[in-house]
Amino acid sequence: LLMLSCAAFFFYTNTSGSQERSPEPGKAFWQQSPCPSENGGIQPPLRIFLRANLTTVENDSVLSWESSNSIKSYDKETDSIVIPGKGFYFVYIRFTLVCDDRSSFASQAFAVQLQLLSRGYPHKQPLLEAKDRWDCSDFGFHNVFVGELFELEKEDLLSVFLIKGSHMVTASQFGVFHL
Repeated sequence: LLMLSCAAFFFYTNTSGSQERSPEPGKAFWQQSPCPSENGGIQPPLRIFLRANLTTVENDSVLSWESSNSIKSYDKETDSIVIPGKGFYFVYIRFTLVCDDRSSFASQAFAVQLQLLSRGYPHKQPLLEAKDRWDCSDFGFHNVFVGELFELEKEDLLSVFLIKGSHMVTASQFGVFHL
């Protein structure tokens, strides 16, 4: 096996000498070029990063997010990220949690769901779900992060539904990256 590996390496190094090599191997992997837009211009890849509006956090509800008017892919009416076109997207949600009563020895539960509302289906579908439970006598913060790669369609709506643990949320982020 060792001799076979050495022979393959020798063959590769001797036959690839006539090909031009990149001065920095792997450079294309680390650089992401902008995508051409429909009008022929260059459009940067979609990146959305939202922070939770903590004044409206309640159990069994869709979370509201702070966004500027410059973010066109966020629908404030439905508290959803709107997918601008078909493709592969990395979607994530992150929560920072703390127990509100550390003197209590009761365990605290947290549960959240990423939901999809698609044009072709009238009901929200759960895409991701995260659950956590811990003893509040532990000091400190807890982080919950969930992310996954999805193939999404144009005008799909993504929202975050908080099932339990609204009183523990101190910070939250919701984001989407087009790949």
